[in-house]
Amino acid sequence: IGEALRLAPRGWEQSGPAAAQEPGALILFCAEGGFCGGLSDRVLDAVGPELDANVILQIGTRGAAIAEEHGIRLDWTTAMASHIGAVPAVAERIAQQLYGGVAAGRFAMAEVVYPRPEGGGTAVTRLSLLPLDVSRFLPAEKRQPPLIELPWEQLVEDMAAEYVYALLCSAAMH
Repeated sequence: IGEALRLAPRGWEQSGPAAAQEPGALILFCAEGGFCGGLSDRVLDAVGPELDANVILQIGTRGAAIAEEHGIRLDWTTAMASHIGAVPAVAERIAQQLYGGVAAGRFAMAEVVYPRPEGGGTAVTRLSLLPLDVSRFLPAEKRQPPLIELPWEQLVEDMAAEYVYALLCSAAMH
């Protein structure tokens, strides 16, 4: 993405994280089944004060039940992958909701929140997905720009979509 951005014409403005006042979406990865301890509660607690101000895309059947028990409004839910082969399908369903919500003007930014193992326990990770902060991809060294067969805008858009999909797959894997 960084190499392709080097092809952008002068004056092209790079997008960064969305402004706080813009409507947002939180993609919450929670538990699918029982015997998960407080995993879903940790994710919900990590975004607690922000739940009412954002569109909530919630992944995990057990996590959805826990959210509803706490009176949390969920705008969309889907089951979590029950095996590794189902991860791409889950990520695809989330991506469809994500891009559909952006296209419909329901939200302008999105973050993914998911649990991951850390130091014998569980930590909650939060990453910005949209708008894509391209500053993290800019190459440090000046090299010859790549030769491409597509307009640079299309190339960056396609790679950004693949990057978001990869982040969704990674969150589902954790």
